[in-house]
Amino acid sequence: MATIFRVEKSANYTVMSNYHLDDARLSLKAIGLLSKILRMPDGWDYSIEGLSRICREGKAAIRSAIEELEEAGYIVRRQTHGEGGQFAGNEYIVYEQPHFDAEKSPSCENQTTVEESPSCGFPSTENPSSGNPSSENRTQINTILANTIPPKAPQGGRRRREPKKAPDWEPERFAAFWAYYPRGESKQAAIAAWDKLRPSSELIDEMARALKRQTQTEEWQRGVGIPYASTWLNQRRWEDEQRAPNPPADDEGSLPLWT
Repeated sequence: MATIFRVEKSANYTVMSNYHLDDARLSLKAIGLLSKILRMPDGWDYSIEGLSRICREGKAAIRSAIEELEEAGYIVRRQTHGEGGQFAGNEYIVYEQPHFDAEKSPSCENQTTVEESPSCGFPSTENPSSGNPSSENRTQINTILANTIPPKAPQGGRRRREPKKAPDWEPERFAAFWAYYPRGESKQAAIAAWDKLRPSSELIDEMARALKRQTQTEEWQRGVGIPYASTWLNQRRWEDEQRAPNPPADDEGSLPLWT
């Protein structure tokens, strides 16, 4: 039986929600990165390079953890613009709890649930002790700049961003897609991916036909291998090819013809 040693907490520790620590969907890497981010004061600015230095992880690992947190609803992404209207990088809003479950949390206010109506294009169908906490136990709103823009001075006050009820681009077509898609997690990430993709009517029809084929596969019927809707959109999974299993080789030592 393992022996557990507990160190008495006296000072210089962080108070944060246990929600992400108990979230079985998150990898240890994502949990660690989110804990590091939540430790910082509100209004603290980050870059991928800066997070890589303080976490001793490569930039690719940081980006991967951020994408995982985005899919799980802890991070909301938006595109920022400079004074001249040009793109100025991606901005991320960080939450202690998934934003799409915000209306269930007593710490969130003015949250509403939206009824989606399908449209054409898709088939219908513990208490923390006192000490010297470095952040308060509430929804943490931090900004991560995913490029090398110099940090901005923290702005006064707190920002509260409401979850988007629908994308800006073709909201009716997205509602139909979301109603048909077999996984219902991370809607905000899916909305962001849809607005980033901005699919044309022809592409939406192509996506609908491919999604219908995929939902009829044996794996998807068993609930196996179905990605988040945002992943499906970001990775253009409607372009995946459906292939039959490879036939058995004539003999055990033979090689495929392309080798």
